[in-house]
Amino acid sequence: MRSWTTAIVVVAVVLLLGAGLSLFVGRLSVPAPTPTARPLPPASPTPAAPGGTAIAALLEITFPEGWHFIVGDWPPGAGTHTPLGTPQVMAWREGATFAAAPLRLSILALPWNQLPLAQYVADLEQQLSNSPGVGEIATTIATDLRQDGLPAGKVTYTLATDAGSVQGAQIVMIDPPAQNLIVVSLVSPAAAGNLEVLLRELVQTLRLKE
Repeated sequence: MRSWTTAIVVVAVVLLLGAGLSLFVGRLSVPAPTPTARPLPPASPTPAAPGGTAIAALLEITFPEGWHFIVGDWPPGAGTHTPLGTPQVMAWREGATFAAAPLRLSILALPWNQLPLAQYVADLEQQLSNSPGVGEIATTIATDLRQDGLPAGKVTYTLATDAGSVQGAQIVMIDPPAQNLIVVSLVSPAAAGNLEVLLRELVQTLRLKE
């Protein structure tokens, strides 16, 4: 049981830290532009993001205007592929693609296997504490995050990188059939504002299917 617990927590750490780090990969690896006398074509505008309700296999969640989303698949450049996790919804704001967006939400289902939420949160906190550059870790178990009032675990953190600071937040809950952990992760640059408030607003529109 302990090895299974550790495997699931490691996946969660990858989701949290991998998504955060990938926010800055493109900025670090872009070479300096080559001077040219010809005018550059205008940049393509970011497609309009209508928002709406994403209906996945295990859940539904509603996004306000300004959000794009993909249901049941990994978007190109997601950087979070894992054989243990099944993608439910991948969403982003303020970018033409998931990979280019500064604000990203991922919702995955992981096999539950009777892992208590409190143990999941405690193990995740320990793994984050041992991860370089991670700080300001806070964890809790709350009953005001889910629509049905059942407990959900919440973890928040910051991650220092050479290109700037990332903030992340994750909420984990057990689905009604008690078969899956539903893991909701949100990351953005730290300068973007209060991530917890935004994650709470989104999660409170989430409905888990029976």
